Amino acid sequence: MKRITFFLLILISIAHAQNEVAADITEERQKLLILPSEYTDNPKAPVNKITAILAEQASGMKRYIIMDRSQLVSILDEQALQMTGIIKDSDLVTVGNLSGAREALKVTMTHYSQKGVPPEDKKEKKEKGANFFDAVIAIAEASSEKPDEEPHANNMQTVINFTISKLDLESGQTLNSAFINAEHTGGNRGKSLTAAMNIVRRSIKRELRKMFLLTSEVLEVDGDNVLLFLGADMGIEAGTVYEISSLGRKRTIRGRDITVPGRPVGMVQVVDVSGDASRAVVLRKWGRIEPGFEALERMAFLNGIGFKMDYGQTSGDFDMEFVGFVRPLRRFGGFMNIGLGNIEDSRGNLDLTFGIGGGFHANIIHTSRFRAAGVVSLEGKVVFRHDDEDNSVTAGMFYPMVGLHTSFMMTKKVDLMIAADWVLASTGGKNWQYTENTDDESEETKTYSGKWDPSIGPNPTVTAEGLIFSVGLRFYSF
Repeated sequence: MKRITFFLLILISIAHAQNEVAADITEERQKLLILPSEYTDNPKAPVNKITAILAEQASGMKRYIIMDRSQLVSILDEQALQMTGIIKDSDLVTVGNLSGAREALKVTMTHYSQKGVPPEDKKEKKEKGANFFDAVIAIAEASSEKPDEEPHANNMQTVINFTISKLDLESGQTLNSAFINAEHTGGNRGKSLTAAMNIVRRSIKRELRKMFLLTSEVLEVDGDNVLLFLGADMGIEAGTVYEISSLGRKRTIRGRDITVPGRPVGMVQVVDVSGDASRAVVLRKWGRIEPGFEALERMAFLNGIGFKMDYGQTSGDFDMEFVGFVRPLRRFGGFMNIGLGNIEDSRGNLDLTFGIGGGFHANIIHTSRFRAAGVVSLEGKVVFRHDDEDNSVTAGMFYPMVGLHTSFMMTKKVDLMIAADWVLASTGGKNWQYTENTDDESEETKTYSGKWDPSIGPNPTVTAEGLIFSVGLRFYSF
């Protein structure tokens, strides 16, 4: 009986393996044609500058083989095709056959403008309204300007909007597109344009990567270390993130063969690359990773949001905070928090607090399911209460902390966080103030110190000290 069961299991395993679909690995670079704009007779036209940046960025990414405009002109001249500045739809197939490319990129400008705008301080004055002396100064400045001089020439606003389209050369259909907006205010015309073009350059690189995400394969698995196919020859760099999925399976339903996609089982990050392979560490794992599994490049920044509850055992501090995390799964990262709570003052009253803080972490221990990080942070709070004459007073306080933050993976996208922070010092929490409107009609306010009755007790103070314990949840968006 045992032998029969054993053989049945083997047969089931063989049948299951035969139905699996091998990983669709990206083995070749994609050949692309960069189509010129309709303004080929004006090389200084913004659309031509953007097209040149597009060719430059795509060429620098080793996942692409680029045919730029100069090569295209040579090909067209050799075949006696007339070049009127833009390739006609009827010529696309011919150009594709000549260049060996089946797809092309084209830039379409939707908006471009440069104009001088008032600096922020002048805008504020205009919004608030100017007095007589401001008006006199403005008239003097306007009269001193030359008639032909451009207003606000040293505070130019450059706005560039364009679309990158990926075209099928055979059908002429748009396969993919990305809209990019770049804006910069400041400097003269040339400096403003340069700054805006730098934004364009970064945006193009990001969109080009999104248009052709690489697919790799898991070659070896050793604990939380993974060896992957593809390396520097295809543009893989340290820091590249992959999502690992099990293999898809073939099924026949209603007489049709379909492929059921595999299920994601983990996220890995490349730490070292060679020419044709890369080594990665597992960032998160909610399933078993095996050799042969598919690895799909992801654009995820692996940031997160969450909430936590803080309790200061010594100061009676209790807070409920919303937290934003930057690179929580990487070795170094940071966070920002904002929240409400209360703290016990020296008179024994619980005072309302509003706090904002942030800090940096360095992961000391990191596995696929657990992390422990050393943290340095700074917290600032505004404390609210009433003085002895029932005025609503506030006081500010700041305190730096060092701590140990741990996280445990609960689900694919949720971590349980447990932390302990030690307050190094506490400043403020003594200068209580309130504001009142003045008696005149100027609508101005005046600040006063809080009123305290010595017979009730010393002026209250608030201090953060000792250990602060935290527990909360973190959510990922990948």
